[in-house]
Amino acid sequence: MAEPEKNPLGELSSRGRFVAFVNDYKELMTTIAFFVGGILWVFGYFATKEEFHGLRDATSSQNKIMHCLLQKHVQLLEKTQELKINHDELINVEAKLRKKNQKLALFDTKEIVELEQQREELKNKLAVAEQIVADTKQAIMFSECEK
Repeated sequence: MAEPEKNPLGELSSRGRFVAFVNDYKELMTTIAFFVGGILWVFGYFATKEEFHGLRDATSSQNKIMHCLLQKHVQLLEKTQELKINHDELINVEAKLRKKNQKLALFDTKEIVELEQQREELKNKLAVAEQIVADTKQAIMFSECEK
């Protein structure tokens, strides 16, 4: 083994004293380092309760956002489909009205009035559906679910 460093007067230098001290207690220091390393490894490897709670909260909020977005998209699809159906019905009613107006018989007046009422109802339904679609698109675009 190497001899500890000595100064010119024959005394151990500060580094030499440190090396001698470490050499005397190396087994104890190795054991302490081993257990401290093991404890740090356990805390690093296994998640703590706090980390689990943080993970649960994060996934819970993400699930709520995804659920909200899914509802908005379903609502958007439903109202878009309803819009198409009402538009088709409106076209049919207006075609019937044109046919009735061309024939103009007195006994068709009641039927013409009913068709005009249907047309107005369908126009109202279209307006409501268009407004809901616009509101839903706006909610999706401006991330309403994340608030």
